[in-house]
Amino acid sequence: MNDIILNAVNGVLLVLVAATVVTCILLFVNKKLTRAYVFLGSSVFGWLNFAIVHKQLFDSMDNAVFIMNRKRQVVNINAAASKWLSLIGFSGEMPYSFELVSDCLNEKGSPINDSPLQSGDKVVVLQIGNELKVYTLAERQVTDGKGRVIGFYASLTDFTHYSKMISELEYAAEIDQMTGMANRRVYERKCVELDADENLPLSIIIADVNKLKKVNDKYGHQHGDELLKAVAGSIMGARPENAVSARIGGDEFVMLAPHCTSDEIYAIMEEIKASLDSKGNDLFVPSVALGSATKTSIEQDLRKLISEADKAMYQQKEYDRRKERQ
Repeated sequence: MNDIILNAVNGVLLVLVAATVVTCILLFVNKKLTRAYVFLGSSVFGWLNFAIVHKQLFDSMDNAVFIMNRKRQVVNINAAASKWLSLIGFSGEMPYSFELVSDCLNEKGSPINDSPLQSGDKVVVLQIGNELKVYTLAERQVTDGKGRVIGFYASLTDFTHYSKMISELEYAAEIDQMTGMANRRVYERKCVELDADENLPLSIIIADVNKLKKVNDKYGHQHGDELLKAVAGSIMGARPENAVSARIGGDEFVMLAPHCTSDEIYAIMEEIKASLDSKGNDLFVPSVALGSATKTSIEQDLRKLISEADKAMYQQKEYDRRKERQ
């Protein structure tokens, strides 16, 4: 196949050389011999240099590029494509249908259908050696000056690095950086996901840190941050395996626990309090006001139950304040 391409290129060059020679003859007839030699040299070597540069650029591309004719048969590939084909164990003599490459890609990889790319583009995860690689495959038409389709090309891009960056950004967008807990964004999503009959009874805990402002004002924000981390650690330590805990405000935390009865959620709150009592230091003893509610029927409005838990938490906070003043 490479011989066919080479012959085609040689044919084009011969036509160009012939046209150049004719031009030189005309210039010579007009007694412009010097210009003829200059034109001949610059034209021939110019086209040769163009072909060489074009080939070098094509092979230096990081993307694996497949050039196809109108029948979607692969007629040329660059060095990156040749290397990639050998990695996935594909072999074929051009011209071959690009569908064979696509089928091999689907067979050896795991397509991701909900990719954020242009319509028709694909994202595929492949195991290359010991590394999991993410590739994007884009196919486009090639048209002439009149808009007529004269062929196609496909470009395969190693998207692994960018995929990892996106995953890290998505993770960062859902994690409270100070405590390592989920944030309000996750909490709001889980309220929808867990509000289903198969998760009943579904219990909620609302927790509000006591005296955070006082600790910040008296001892500094560093100690305030330590207080928040202590509370977060106690909540996550008492969290059931299938429950979700999150920091949803400056001093406010929440837990959503599917398959958890009111008695079980009460025991969890007692465990949180006991854990905090053990974390006291010379400056303060961490504590929280806790409120809970349990959804036992799908007809119950989860948002109303969350409000009930919030109300119970504030009642507990007020009770603790009165008790402290006595």
